[in-house]
Amino acid sequence: MARKDLARARTIAAQRLELAERSGGDAATLAERHLRVAQLDLEQGHFASAEAALEQVLTRTPNSEEALRTLVELHQRNANHSSLVAALVRLSSQQTDLEAAVAALRQAAQVSMAAQEDIATAQKLLGDALLRVDAAPTVTPAQKTLVRRVLGQVLVPLFELARRQARSAA
Repeated sequence: MARKDLARARTIAAQRLELAERSGGDAATLAERHLRVAQLDLEQGHFASAEAALEQVLTRTPNSEEALRTLVELHQRNANHSSLVAALVRLSSQQTDLEAAVAALRQAAQVSMAAQEDIATAQKLLGDALLRVDAAPTVTPAQKTLVRRVLGQVLVPLFELARRQARSAA
């Protein structure tokens, strides 16, 4: 979308939000309108206003996966690593899909290691992912296969962290 079109779309989205607020719109409508404003702000690079709108969405609908994903994207784009880790942890806690939850924690651990060089936080996040895998049901063969696959996604980075620590200690 061209810059002018984005600005126009943002103006219209803000007007729709204002109209919903004035007419006493329900929480879901207000959250959806705030989310649209946030997404347009993000596309235009207006990170502070995008974050403010996202926080409005998450105040109204704390489990909004779309808002959390947009928050993750926001922090990725503006390289706010500590907030990115927090957003990924928050996203993981809302996931009902085991693979998605573990992937978010694994990504948070990677950011902690690569951008922040914070081994302790990375280990904690991977440990949390491991606990999440341990708590998963393994009644059916499909569930057992899923748990084994996700377990590999956690154990390999944990092993790499341990090797890295051993090398740095030597």
